[in-house]
Amino acid sequence: MIPYRPILSIIAALAAILFTLRLAWIEMYSGEDGPSIPPTEAMAGSVSKNRDPMIDIQWTDTDRESNLRAFGFDDAMVKDAVAKMVDYDRNSRPRIDELIEGAPDIDQLHKAFCSQNNNNRPRYEAIHFLVDEESGGRRAIELESTSSLNAQEWAIVAPINAIHQKLELEPGPDRKEDATVMGVAAILLGQEELALDGDRPWGRGSRKWSWEEINEKWSYADARVVEYFALMHVFAESMWREGGLCNQ
Repeated sequence: MIPYRPILSIIAALAAILFTLRLAWIEMYSGEDGPSIPPTEAMAGSVSKNRDPMIDIQWTDTDRESNLRAFGFDDAMVKDAVAKMVDYDRNSRPRIDELIEGAPDIDQLHKAFCSQNNNNRPRYEAIHFLVDEESGGRRAIELESTSSLNAQEWAIVAPINAIHQKLELEPGPDRKEDATVMGVAAILLGQEELALDGDRPWGRGSRKWSWEEINEKWSYADARVVEYFALMHVFAESMWREGGLCNQ
């Protein structure tokens, strides 16, 4: 006769252990005031082969134009983004610093903006904190109406890291010069699936890779990308300055 009672006891013990581990995982990766970036987004990416072309980027006000051009901005986009940054300098620096200092999960914010990791770059990871989703639309947060910097729920499940990996780090010499603009646009437009599948306008060859076509199909794409990068850059500047979160 099979001794069922010892087997059931072992199964119950294993279930209790798994449940305890699950609770510990949730506590570790969930902030007190909101969800945090999950480990699959914050730490994944060990399979990438290419070196991120902006691994040594500097986040200062004197690097604004060169950084934007490295992201793939054209002249008009650079002009608009720099103008927005100057406006932030004049009117919003205290608010930006206030949001950084009061962030509920400073460790997660540090991971997003201060990473030196090839697979998790600030220009993508900052989306978790600086892009809100409302009525299906995604755009940069409004500073005055934002109470605190939390990882946004929509961004936690969005394949942000996968877009970076696919468009910028896959093995091969064919990374496009505007890959960052195209990748971030895919996320802001909610079109990650098209980009990951390599379908037009994020395609190759006959499927066509085209920033112009994105703007024809989504007339607000240009403005959303400019808004995000202007805000992201000034936040990064604050964090990377002497004594800032990334430079302590």
